[in-house]
Amino acid sequence: MAFYPLYANTQHEKCLAVPAWFPFNWKDRDTVYQMLFTLQCVGQFNLTNIYGVSDTLIMCLLLITGKQLELLGCNFQNCVYNTLLQLGISKTTVLEFSFNHDGEYRHQLSKKSKINTNLLYLLIKTDKFQKLLQLNLHECVRHHQEILAFIRRLEKFIWPILTIKIVSSMFYHILICFVIVCNANRTFFYTLGQYEVMAVYELLLFSYFGQYLVTKGQHLQTQVYACPWYINQNAFMKSFLIALKGCQRYPYLSIAKITPLTLATFLSIMKTSTSYFTVLRQTIEK
Repeated sequence: MAFYPLYANTQHEKCLAVPAWFPFNWKDRDTVYQMLFTLQCVGQFNLTNIYGVSDTLIMCLLLITGKQLELLGCNFQNCVYNTLLQLGISKTTVLEFSFNHDGEYRHQLSKKSKINTNLLYLLIKTDKFQKLLQLNLHECVRHHQEILAFIRRLEKFIWPILTIKIVSSMFYHILICFVIVCNANRTFFYTLGQYEVMAVYELLLFSYFGQYLVTKGQHLQTQVYACPWYINQNAFMKSFLIALKGCQRYPYLSIAKITPLTLATFLSIMKTSTSYFTVLRQTIEK
């Protein structure tokens, strides 16, 4: 798109890759014009690379954190079963127990499977199992706290950058659309239109991955509750309910520490920007 003004220029006039004002006459000096055009193209390419790398880094961090929450949910959900495996119970026996511990399919079990299930119930009541189960639960809680601490550090570092990006995208949507509508120049349309499309697309990607992180954090509580905590002793059930309460704190990134970065926020920003654009256009037309 940096070279589009050259191809769109049907009148063979000198034009720059990015429309700009300079305190000197660059159209009558070929060397200066060539230098300005080259510098603008190089600047656009570098700016694209910088934005692409920084945006990819942020989105990758959000994606990795979401996957960590998904892994944590699986560890919470299988906390009891992992403890049985650590005590030397075979994987097949644990799988049978996981499908039938609630008694819904006990009538379909063989006699041997029923005996194994009853033995596992006895094992679960032992102090050795409960101590190891508490350790596994504490490990899951520690993992959750580390995820929350990482998001807090990421939020502290990234919220000024993210806020500037979001605000600039909002102003791009207002001002560039206004310039495109008010100017009939086709070169202006394609040159500024690319910034508008990329700004909205960047905002959409940020909001999507922010929503992904929030969704994984909210789904964590459902995964934790799926653990068969009710077949254990009271001491574990108390600890588990505290952990379940703590999982209500889901991680998210915020815009200017005011609102979370989600798809709902993206729609709100687009609606607000469009409203400002409409008011600005009506003001000029009057």
